[in-house]
Amino acid sequence: MQKIPGAIALMFLLGCTGKKSGNPEAFIPGFKTIHTSDTTRIYKHGTSVTDQLHYRPLDLDIWYPADSSTNDTDLPVDQ
Repeated sequence: MQKIPGAIALMFLLGCTGKKSGNPEAFIPGFKTIHTSDTTRIYKHGTSVTDQLHYRPLDLDIWYPADSSTNDTDLPVDQ
């Protein structure tokens, strides 16, 4: 019975030690921010439901690989 957790841990560690595929420098990053709210939590008590701060605001920052286009601008890189 004690061999099962050890086998699971071994499979996890072997899965984490794989070689990286692809060249990370070959991808151009895309970025998007999504503004939403958590309607399960009241952020500002004593306000009406139509108030922007009634529910907890959430900002989701998403980075993703993207293709470049002619109207893209570069981020300044400090070196």
